Amino acid sequence: MSNDARVTRVAGKSVEYKSWLNTVNRKYKHIGQVFMKMYRTEGLRSIYRGFTPTMLGAIPYSGCSFFTYETLKKLHAELHQGRDPNPLERMVCGAVAGMVGQSASYPLDIVRRRMQTAGQ
Repeated sequence: MSNDARVTRVAGKSVEYKSWLNTVNRKYKHIGQVFMKMYRTEGLRSIYRGFTPTMLGAIPYSGCSFFTYETLKKLHAELHQGRDPNPLERMVCGAVAGMVGQSASYPLDIVRRRMQTAGQ
């Protein structure tokens, strides 16, 4: 058996698998080679593909999450006679705010990823 293969017993059966690191076909030695190839083959704009949707996606995410967090804190203060939320309550407010913000910006995130992975 070679170094890149391992045998594992799963439910009494031998299963052979190869290590991902040893089976990857490496085309580049470092990240600089990737950028140079992108620049030479697709131009400078290819490095910034998806930048605009990324910036546009940050606006609804930040806006929705800050608005939701502050609204939840205000609601908490009204319900608990002005008492500040404890750390666990702040965490819950932050989690809900993050969920709302991510839900608002998810469509733009999909557009950004498709633009970044699309060729020309």
